[in-house]
Amino acid sequence: MADNNADVRTYAARTLEWLASDIHNGMPCHDNLLRALTKATLWTKTCCIVEALAAQAMVAENRPAMVLHDGLLDALASLALLEYIGDEEVRNCATSTLVELTKEETLREVMARNEGVMTALTHATFAKPISSNTTYKGKQSPMITKTKIALKNLASALNEE
Repeated sequence: MADNNADVRTYAARTLEWLASDIHNGMPCHDNLLRALTKATLWTKTCCIVEALAAQAMVAENRPAMVLHDGLLDALASLALLEYIGDEEVRNCATSTLVELTKEETLREVMARNEGVMTALTHATFAKPISSNTTYKGKQSPMITKTKIALKNLASALNEE
């Protein structure tokens, strides 16, 4: 993602997204994929990278490798904390991916000890609602509810020590 050409970056991001759907934990190249995705999160002009991470998180066998991969949780947290309104889709997908990763009980303590993860989930839970986060009746969206549950589960993991 070092190329300054937006078309090249977009093509590379889409390629990584495609690879993420076929490469999983246990394959020799999985760690290389996670490393590439982690580095690629620095470019937020497309949702391809965060969607690739979301696809990885949907597969339970990938979650331990993701949570334990150096820098990946921090990268997701950074994406979840983007503030520009144009980054809403990236931000929401990153938050959803963090929530997905909290489904693994054995990984919750590691996630709870990551300041960025806790900050991102707290921010997503209590941030000023954007139009897509509330229904027309003012009720919370299912994503906010899931985020609150994930945050509660992470806090509980810290209390179980």
